[in-house]
Amino acid sequence: ERASLNAEVQAQLPLADGAAEPPEEGPSLVDEHAYRDIDGLLEQAQQVLGSATFDLDAAIIQAAMDQEMLRDAAYVVAADRTKVGRPQGASYSFAPSIAAAVEHAKDGDLIVVAPGRYEENVRIMKNVRVVGLGRIEQRPLLIAADNETTLSIDGSARIENFNIATRKKLHAVHFVGGQSVLLRCDVTSFAEGRRGESAIHVAARANPI
Repeated sequence: ERASLNAEVQAQLPLADGAAEPPEEGPSLVDEHAYRDIDGLLEQAQQVLGSATFDLDAAIIQAAMDQEMLRDAAYVVAADRTKVGRPQGASYSFAPSIAAAVEHAKDGDLIVVAPGRYEENVRIMKNVRVVGLGRIEQRPLLIAADNETTLSIDGSARIENFNIATRKKLHAVHFVGGQSVLLRCDVTSFAEGRRGESAIHVAARANPI
């Protein structure tokens, strides 16, 4: 406390004749890295704000979450790669499709999917986490490319923040087995002409959350 008080007293004393003002401290290298991350965060927040009407705080929170996902991702899938940032410390690889990312991923990997429309059928039989970026109005749409189920899961995968749909006659999501997690997803079936096919089907040996 005495040292702190002495510093405050000295700061209030007039400078001696000829003494120069102490130079202001500039940002350190660590600060510059932080500034880069903040710049990326604000740029992503502006993209989020441009697609819907909600407050800036919510946009910044979502952008921060998206940056964290990108930083930890093993694979990123994006319809337009130029719109996906690479935060400080990120080491992900781009994959041409969600199915390709799942195929190359190892158990425990994080797969991040940028906003966009993805017409493909995905089967997951690994312990991976697949996360869509963006708020509700932005999050990626996964829709069946053929008559098979849009998303089949057999294992303990975790799927977050997607719109999942099908216009075909099978389910949009089929839990084949294991204990998977489906979180913050909107699942819809627009199929016609066949009764009894629900948007989500849970097989007897599956126990999803």
